[in-house]
Amino acid sequence: MKEKTLEYFESVKKIYADARPNSRRLHTEACKYMPGGDTRTATFFLPFPNFIKYGDGAYMYDEDGFKLLDFQNNYTSLIHGHAHPETVEAVREQIAKGSAYTAPFEKQIELSAILTQRFPSVDMIRYTNSGTEANMHALRIARAYTGKAKIIKTEGGYHGTTDVFEASVDPNIKKAGTLDQIKVIPESRGVSENALKDVLVVPFNDIERTRKMIEEHHRETACIIIEPIMGSAGQITPDLEYLKFLREITEQYHIVLIFDEVVTGRLSLGGAQKFYGVTPDLTTMGKIIGGGTPVGAFGGKQEIMQLYDPREKKMYHSGTFNGNAVTMAAGLATMKAYNQEAVDYVNGLGTLFKEGVSKFTINSD
Repeated sequence: MKEKTLEYFESVKKIYADARPNSRRLHTEACKYMPGGDTRTATFFLPFPNFIKYGDGAYMYDEDGFKLLDFQNNYTSLIHGHAHPETVEAVREQIAKGSAYTAPFEKQIELSAILTQRFPSVDMIRYTNSGTEANMHALRIARAYTGKAKIIKTEGGYHGTTDVFEASVDPNIKKAGTLDQIKVIPESRGVSENALKDVLVVPFNDIERTRKMIEEHHRETACIIIEPIMGSAGQITPDLEYLKFLREITEQYHIVLIFDEVVTGRLSLGGAQKFYGVTPDLTTMGKIIGGGTPVGAFGGKQEIMQLYDPREKKMYHSGTFNGNAVTMAAGLATMKAYNQEAVDYVNGLGTLFKEGVSKFTINSD
């Protein structure tokens, strides 16, 4: 049975490869300059990925003429689809005036106003260039604010590729330990064991085991970080009581609660926190707020975020492309267009997809 399955998949790969000579040629060329012809592991697959020529709306068109219905939309960052007219025009207009300045400018204020008005937890905000960076700085400010070092994350939770967050994201089940004692396993070679010494891992949606971990380690725990809806772990939705519990117990023990809303920010005008009615101390964002350009942001309570006020000279946060002009223009156009009608439309598509898959599953049984 196993041999037949392998033979079948090999035949499928051959059919795929033979039909895509241009992508195969470009992949071979790419391998001369990039390891495996790749610079983004999540988009690679065997025998080689489609090389894309352009995108338009809900579709991508590859170098061999295939029209691909894009369910990913660059991992949700293109909330309005490829080449959204208003976003394209905003970028075109801005880049003609300059792509980045070594100075602030008005569009930073305009986008910040939208985000602070929409997300209940965000009094103040700062920009980075990725969700990974946003989570790095949220962790740093949580440690500075509390004077504590350890973090608690959920098993399967993905918060970017910083060493401290590369813990038990997709662990080998045979090495992962038990639910009562989850082992902190590095996600990749090269992850520092020292960085992981400050990481504690708990199961998602498990109130009692999370309570036990917090009560044992609250004196040294700076923050708890979660995806309100687990993303790469399989789109696992939270129990509302679990979110409420996290809010209550973190307040009790002076632990900063961080919602990683890099993905879930699109769930409502104010992300998962507004959808579920649970407000964290800090929120990290990315993807849709940049309109398809590189972006990240972290924000939260004024008393916490004030630590990054450069006039106070308490903490330092900078970056060549933080809040750059092109990203701000693209993000502003995208978020203006992402109104309640657009939110309802996107969520409606999700409901339609879920119902269709459910019917397919039932019929298959």
